[in-house]
Amino acid sequence: MEGKRIGPISIGLEEKAVIAILGKPSSRKGYEGGTSVLVFPKEGFLVAMTPMREKPSMKATDISTTNSAYKTGKGIHVGSTAAEVTRAYGTPRVSSYEGKTSYAFLDNNNYLVITFELSGDKVSKIMVSYLEM
Repeated sequence: MEGKRIGPISIGLEEKAVIAILGKPSSRKGYEGGTSVLVFPKEGFLVAMTPMREKPSMKATDISTTNSAYKTGKGIHVGSTAAEVTRAYGTPRVSSYEGKTSYAFLDNNNYLVITFELSGDKVSKIMVSYLEM
């Protein structure tokens, strides 16, 4: 599945590369297991960094944005319509939570998911997550 990136940030990037692209995060929140979430409010990005087993480095495993300047590999951005999402990605798995609708798409191996959160008919947030790293 094409969709491992939003704009210049892709799943698997090392932490130093994320910071080189987006600048210094405004905050970092740590979680059990060593995962940290880097917050870049000016750029509209959240990036979860997870420690890798094979070598002592942190890599991006979850990316989200609310910034319309950044597009997925298939050209979808915040502000795209639901119809544009389905034309680009096919039939979604649809879910609703707290009045928001999400369109999710899994890759063939069920390791990568790209989710588009909708407000009305428009994309309001894009999330890419790697389920097994």
